[in-house]
Amino acid sequence: MLLPPTGFRHTPRHVLQDLAQAAWFFLGAFYRGRVEVTITLTNTERNERVRQQYLEGFSIPELASLYDLSNARIHQIIHRRRK
Repeated sequence: MLLPPTGFRHTPRHVLQDLAQAAWFFLGAFYRGRVEVTITLTNTERNERVRQQYLEGFSIPELASLYDLSNARIHQIIHRRRK
């Protein structure tokens, strides 16, 4: 990802979150077991990311593990069904 001369100021929030998640993943490879990574998302943001990642090829079990949710809840999110 190339940044314009203005830096992060006009970068969409989801891009910054992806960048932060990638940085934590990278650092986690070096500090495995020593650093706990937590990225806080609203439920709406989380659900949008779940749907996008599902479209990108993530399986329901992978998403359930990633977001610490049940397979049934991921299915509900993908198909926009309420609890």
